[in-house]
Amino acid sequence: MTILDTPTTTTTTPRRSEPRLSFRGVLRSELGKLTSLRSTWVAALCVPLLVALGTVLQAFVVAHTLGPVPVHVSSEAAWRKALSGGTAAGELAGAVLAALVVGSEYTGRVALTTFVAAPRRMLVGAAKVVALLVPLAVLVAVGFLAGVGLSLPLVTSAAGAGPSRVVVGAALGDVLVVLVCALLTLAVTTLVRSTAGGITIVLVVLLVLPVAVPSLPAVLGVDLVPLLLTYAAPMAAALHDPAGPGALVRDVVVTVAWMVVPAAAAAFALVRRDA
Repeated sequence: MTILDTPTTTTTTPRRSEPRLSFRGVLRSELGKLTSLRSTWVAALCVPLLVALGTVLQAFVVAHTLGPVPVHVSSEAAWRKALSGGTAAGELAGAVLAALVVGSEYTGRVALTTFVAAPRRMLVGAAKVVALLVPLAVLVAVGFLAGVGLSLPLVTSAAGAGPSRVVVGAALGDVLVVLVCALLTLAVTTLVRSTAGGITIVLVVLLVLPVAVPSLPAVLGVDLVPLLLTYAAPMAAALHDPAGPGALVRDVVVTVAWMVVPAAAAAFALVRRDA
């Protein structure tokens, strides 16, 4: 009796392939969510308006200060002073917009839906950063352009010259300062998961610390002002610190730390914590 080997056929079920999400698709989804919120539209429209208004108001102060009394100041310094008003207003408006980008999802309890549709949370976080910073940069630049145009008669009558290439470079640097504050707000709001909480913490960094920290050297004997974001970021963006190249390197390191440390903590919380 012979034993015949019968070939055994194994049926393998095809492995179900999970759809791979592209960054472009997630970015398109994030932009769609942002443009569907009325609060985001209002905050976005306020950015160029406040930047232009802040520039014009500061230009009026410059013209009023230099007008009646012949104070010798360069046109570049006068324009930088005028642009600082727009920068301060842009920081506040950009912080509100950045907080809404993240906080609205947790307030409306749609973050879980987002993470179910896009399980790669770091991809979602990167898409949020791009969806915020690119339109914000355009809005701030438009605000500065309008502010400089409206401030031209005021600063020209006081300083005697219009904007130059140096002033354009200063405006671009101020745009970067606003983006740094927006990125900080985005990270902080991701950590606290609250629009109001994110705005409050960033307002403390932008408004309270610059007032409180300068009084600390008398108590601690250490000057902490160079460690402030409001001091380091403008110096790093302008690539100029009156204290010299060493101080400029410190400004760049401090500015990068203000961005990287909160962003790393937010990325860790985004991945590890439940929605």
